[in-house]
Amino acid sequence: METIDDDLDKEGVLLVRVSDESGKLAEQFRIEVVPSLVLFRNKRPYLFKGDVTDEKKAISWLKEKLANIKN
Repeated sequence: METIDDDLDKEGVLLVRVSDESGKLAEQFRIEVVPSLVLFRNKRPYLFKGDVTDEKKAISWLKEKLANIKN
């Protein structure tokens, strides 16, 4: 996650880590695997469906998603 955080800093994106002991957030956003990445843009969630330990794929997905939703 540190590599993802560092890379996103360069893109001007803030990475926030959330603890969800009750599971309410996970349920609300239909998160089935922990840890997960959820990108919020204009209050809309985008859930990364891959393995967050594969940092290259996660970063690639985030950059692609950011490019697509900025337009």
